[in-house]
Amino acid sequence: MQRFEYSKDRETANAARARALEALLIEKGVITSDTVDKIMAIFATEMGPFNGAKLVAKAWVDPAFKQLLAEDTMAAVEKMNFVTKGAGAEGEHMRAAINTPEVHNLIICTLCSCYPWPVLGLPPYWYKDPSFRARAPESTQRIRPEHRPLQGDQNLGQ
Repeated sequence: MQRFEYSKDRETANAARARALEALLIEKGVITSDTVDKIMAIFATEMGPFNGAKLVAKAWVDPAFKQLLAEDTMAAVEKMNFVTKGAGAEGEHMRAAINTPEVHNLIICTLCSCYPWPVLGLPPYWYKDPSFRARAPESTQRIRPEHRPLQGDQNLGQ
């Protein structure tokens, strides 16, 4: 297998590992199934991409909010009452990158724990994939279509 190449069943294998780890943690009494259910419910109802969509929609229709989002992202997020502080889900320190007609931002995770879960939900597997992180800065036009934040935008990265 070449560098940054993965088996086709890696998502299935990772899901099986997650289920096995969950079962072991429950069996050992470290967590309960209620804990898992509560965390899953939070991600289904309180943290997720629907929050990011709400931020963007409000910024589109409210210029003052857009300015606040650009200048003090956390203050804007707090106005929306999203779960962030103390959530332990990488939402304590966020900064918005505002696109313009001249500049389209591509945010790339270069470490392993910087994804803004409260406004985007759980990161897609490819976002933390070393091949995406390695290729995206050099060639935004050549990254695989499913990795493009703005599919079909011919001005991206130019």
